[in-house]
Amino acid sequence: MVKKSLFVVIILINVIISSAYAEDMPPTSNSNDNSIVNPQKAKKLDSVNDRLKKNITEATPEKFQEGIKEKGNTLYESIKASTVMYIAVVIGAFLICMFVGIFFKKMIGYGFSVLALGTLGYFIINFAPDILELLTNGVTK
Repeated sequence: MVKKSLFVVIILINVIISSAYAEDMPPTSNSNDNSIVNPQKAKKLDSVNDRLKKNITEATPEKFQEGIKEKGNTLYESIKASTVMYIAVVIGAFLICMFVGIFFKKMIGYGFSVLALGTLGYFIINFAPDILELLTNGVTK
């Protein structure tokens, strides 16, 4: 019963996500609309193509490396900014496990495991640059 309801939930999520992306997809051959791409989208595609051609001709490994570092730093900062939400989710999962642990004793152990792994994850997220520097350079003092 649980597997069937989980399967139904996954299908519903898939339908919602696919319908959200269906607006951006080009029409199929069965469509009554004869225009394949509207002019605004074609203009956007042309500008993207021009930008790609320009970037390909100016591409160097150094620029690529700088771009990757910039994207990585941006991603890391966004992840680091969401640590408050991460802590809230971990504490919420811990409290739910403790509440369910009133009825099923095994859940208390799971709750403490969630808390320990969440704490470890928090420290890894917040101190990742220091950890990576320690692993690559070793202890210098």
